[in-house]
Amino acid sequence: MATTVGQHPVSNLTSPVNGDPLNADVVRSNDNTVRSAYVDHDADPGIHVQSSTLALRPAAGTAGRKWMTVDGTVVRYWYDTGSVWVEGTAAGLSSAQTIALTGDVTGSVSTDLSTGASIATAIGAGVIVNADINATAAIADTKLATISTAGKVSNSATTATNANTASTIVARDASGNFSAGTITAALTGNASTASALQTARNINGTSFNGTADITVPAAAGTLTGATLASGVTASSLTSVGTITTGTWSASTIAVARGGTGATTIPTNGQLLIGNGTGYTVASLTAGSNVTITPGAGSITIASANSGGDVVGPASATDNALVRFDLTTRKLVQNSGTTLSDTGTLAMAGLLDISSASAGQIKFPATQVASSDVNTLDDYEEGPFTPTGNGITFTSASGTYTKIGRAVTFRLDALWPTTANASNARIAGLPFAPAVGTAFAVWSDKGTQVQALSSGSSVFLYDVSGVEYTNANMSTKAVSVSGVYFV
Repeated sequence: MATTVGQHPVSNLTSPVNGDPLNADVVRSNDNTVRSAYVDHDADPGIHVQSSTLALRPAAGTAGRKWMTVDGTVVRYWYDTGSVWVEGTAAGLSSAQTIALTGDVTGSVSTDLSTGASIATAIGAGVIVNADINATAAIADTKLATISTAGKVSNSATTATNANTASTIVARDASGNFSAGTITAALTGNASTASALQTARNINGTSFNGTADITVPAAAGTLTGATLASGVTASSLTSVGTITTGTWSASTIAVARGGTGATTIPTNGQLLIGNGTGYTVASLTAGSNVTITPGAGSITIASANSGGDVVGPASATDNALVRFDLTTRKLVQNSGTTLSDTGTLAMAGLLDISSASAGQIKFPATQVASSDVNTLDDYEEGPFTPTGNGITFTSASGTYTKIGRAVTFRLDALWPTTANASNARIAGLPFAPAVGTAFAVWSDKGTQVQALSSGSSVFLYDVSGVEYTNANMSTKAVSVSGVYFV
C-alpha cells in the first residue's frame, strides 16, 4: 500500500469538524484519489483528517484505516493494522527538491530525502573576523597556507634579531648589518674582512691562505712583466739575465760581481789599473825618451829620441836573438844565437855562465832522456838514507851525484848488536844500477869485505864469496863508495 502523502498547508487543515465539506483538490487520500467530501472515518477506510489532539483518535481494530492529525506544527498519520495504530513513514519525496544555505555559509543539495544528504558548504570571503575565532582554538600551523605576500608578517611577531643568536630568524639592524658565526653559502662579491681563504692560492710558487704572512721568492723564472717598477729601490737579486738597455744609477759595481769598484769617471787617457784588491783610475807616466799624449778614448805613446823608430839590419837570421849596438842604442844587430819556436836555444859560441850571479843550470825533476850522445839530459845531486835487511842500522847516511847516466855515491852504515841471521845487505840506493857493479868498501870488521850491487841494494861478501849475515856484522861499520850507470 502506498503511504505517500501530498504536501498540504497546515492552515487548511486546522479546526475541521466532522461532517464539514473539504476542498477535494486539497485533501487526497493515501491512495492519491480525490475525495469529493468529508467521509466519516468509520465508514470510509481511506484517509481521515482530524485537527484535534491525538488522544481523540479512535481505538485500533479496523484494518486498513488511516488517520492524519496535526500534532503541534507536525502533520502525522497512522495506519490501523486491525490491532494497533502504526505511525506511517515516507520512503522519500515524490520528486527531488533543492535545499540551499545562504548567508555567511553557503551551499546547496538536491535530494528526495530517500537517503541521507550532505551539503558542501563554504564560508564567505571576509565574513569571519577576529571575534569569530575562539581564543583557545589553538589552530595548528599545518592548517595555515603559506604566507607569501611581503609585509604580512612583522618582525616583532617572530624571533628575528640582528644578534648572533642560535635558532632564530636573521634580521638586519638599522644599518642593514647582522652578526653571525659561520656562514656556509655560495657567496658573491667581496667580504670586508676574513680570517682565511676558503682555498689557498699560490703566490709566485708559495701557498697562501691568508692566516699568516709568507715570504715570496723572487726567482727569475717566476717573474712576469716587461719592466721593474720605478718604486723598487732595493733588491736582493743574486743573478739576472742579459741586460740589453738601461742606465746604471748606483755608485759602484763590485769587482767580485764583474764591476770595477771605481766611483769616478776617468779623464782623457786614464786607465783602470789593478791594485791587488780592485782597480785604480790612473794615468800612464812617461819614462825616459818616451812621450805620452792622452786623448778622448785614446793614448798616444811616442819616443822622445829624435832618431825615431828602432832600426834593424838589412837581413837577419830567422829566430836569431836581438842585439843592440852600444853606440846608438837603437840599432838591432843580427845574432848567431837562435831560439826556435819550440824553445830550443842554439849557440854558435861559448855558453858563459861564469858570472857571479850565474853559474847554474837547472834540469827537470824527471829526466827527459835523449838519444843524442852529445846531449846532457840530466843532473841531480842530494842525500839518501840506507836501510838494513831485517835490522835497523844504529846510524846510516848517504849522498849521490847523477850526471847523465852516471851515479857517484857514498854510504855509511853501523850495525847494531844483533844475532839476526839474515844476509847483511844495504838497500836504498837512489837509482838502481843497470848491471851488477863492484864497489870499494872500508870496514872495521877486521876481515876483508867485498860489496856488489843487486837491484837497488848492496850485498856484502867475504873473500871466498860467502855472503855475510847481520850477525857477522854485529856492531861493525862499513863505508861503501863507487860509480855505477843506470
